Amino acid sequence: MTDVATPGVPTLELTFSAVGGDPWEGEATARFDGDPSAPFRVREGLTRQEREDLRWYIEEYMDLPEGGNAVRAARIERRLVEYGKALWTGLDAGPVHMWLRDVQKAGAGRLELHAAKELDEAAFRTPWELLRVGDGDGILLHNLRVTVARRVKHALPTHDGVPDTSGGLRVLVVVCRPDDAGFLDPRYTPAAMLARWSSAPRCPSTSAAPARWRL
Repeated sequence: MTDVATPGVPTLELTFSAVGGDPWEGEATARFDGDPSAPFRVREGLTRQEREDLRWYIEEYMDLPEGGNAVRAARIERRLVEYGKALWTGLDAGPVHMWLRDVQKAGAGRLELHAAKELDEAAFRTPWELLRVGDGDGILLHNLRVTVARRVKHALPTHDGVPDTSGGLRVLVVVCRPDDAGFLDPRYTPAAMLARWSSAPRCPSTSAAPARWRL
């Protein structure tokens, strides 16, 4: 499916350059309804260990959500709130604030991430979906109906033959349920993919217990 911006939706373009290091640091420009802003400094803000904590929280926590795991998860959740606020503080440019104003008026928006060079795409690994915009604790992007798109310019790598998936292929499916909606079975969303794989005897599939977060 091609990712195409919806006409009329306020769209903010962030273009990263001079990105390097771990955690990464670099520069960015912001463009909304006009010319790009002057470059400003940006940084990832997550250490390698914190990235691993985030991966664990999403992929493994709900396998055993109790005891020491619950304590670790609570610590990560608190860190994610602070991290989302710090990401917003780092985007201190005029076009960003004008974009937020128009998003709040339109009830929807779009954040597009671009990289000046291939190496600058390291900035794409940052979970920008956790961005909390506005004052105080901020508002998560999905609560403002803002989508995030990462624009890759270079050609995707090609494979000779069939890629090695002997270790399994993991697919993360996220189903959002508004507070006033009825029960949504998360198994329905990936049903089409599972139906396609079920016809191939060499492609058994398993599913993990669905995780639930209140955001």
